[in-house]
Amino acid sequence: MSSPDTLLSLRSVEIAYGNVVALRPSSFDVREGEFVTLLGPSGSGKTSLLRAIAGFLQPSGGTISLRGVSLSGVPPHKRNIGLVFQNYALFPHLNVEQNIAFGLEMRKLPETEMRSRIADVLRYVQLENLGKRRIHELSGGQQQRIAIARALAIRPDLLLLDEPMSNLDAQLRTSMQGELRALLRDAGVTAIYVTHNQEEALSMSDRIVVMSSGEIRQIGAPSEIYSQPRDTFVASFVGQSNIFRASIGACTGERCVARAEWGGDVELAANGLPAEIFAMIRPERIRIQADGGSEKTNSVEGRISHVSYLGNHQMVKVAVPGYSFIVAQPANEGGAQAMAGQRVWLQWPADAVVPVRPA
Repeated sequence: MSSPDTLLSLRSVEIAYGNVVALRPSSFDVREGEFVTLLGPSGSGKTSLLRAIAGFLQPSGGTISLRGVSLSGVPPHKRNIGLVFQNYALFPHLNVEQNIAFGLEMRKLPETEMRSRIADVLRYVQLENLGKRRIHELSGGQQQRIAIARALAIRPDLLLLDEPMSNLDAQLRTSMQGELRALLRDAGVTAIYVTHNQEEALSMSDRIVVMSSGEIRQIGAPSEIYSQPRDTFVASFVGQSNIFRASIGACTGERCVARAEWGGDVELAANGLPAEIFAMIRPERIRIQADGGSEKTNSVEGRISHVSYLGNHQMVKVAVPGYSFIVAQPANEGGAQAMAGQRVWLQWPADAVVPVRPA
């Protein structure tokens, strides 16, 4: 049952190319003003799903509705959905204003209305002085904003963005993430964003739809996806993680002690767990200590095998018998840096251990 603020509703949507299933039956809603990201590796079905919403391909089954009205049989140009492509699809023989006017001309808007809308969206993306520029005279970031301006000019009910950051360099991509999210929030635009970049998804989204092999694996807020992944795929694909097998032992109240695959004991929350589980610990929840003290659980001795310096933090690999941990540590912690070959103790709190289902 959709809520009153639902804009887009997908029910049991399935997509197939002949005998190849690109998307198994999938359902979710997108609310008014929401920024939802479809996140997954290549071949996960996210772009096929975006194309079905846009109307470029017909689902093999299920329904897609916009504002409660089925889109079945409605051609793309009548869906009032804006689309920003990966390569922006700007026309090089037209200037900026002419590119933005293209969709308005297709809708046969009066000239005065077109001029007004072009001026509005150029002002909105802060490029009001570049209306006469040719596309090749613009930077990558400016081209992206023109593509967004063109999509917004038609005043869409929904904006679809297909990996629009992929052609930008790393520094520009980071700055554009914040700019794009703020621009769409200020405009009150509902957006569905496709990416395989976990950082983009976590930093920009209201909700993330994690996809793999044509299936939706989890839907949730960025903090939920990161801190409480549903299975081993989500845990390993979104951020770095330490995933290991463990056997549940003694349980008291809401806590259980499990024997980890390296032979040590870990304490974690008990919620009707099976006897054999997978568990995850994020690298930043682990602390490197000079000695183990009196801790018997959630503590293990090992040897540093590799250190990667990443500016404000370092990733430290620590080998223990039968397992290898990844630990994220502030680069200047205690004034001392971890070094390969050091014997250390790893410790973590019980709430850092998250049980996850096998993928």
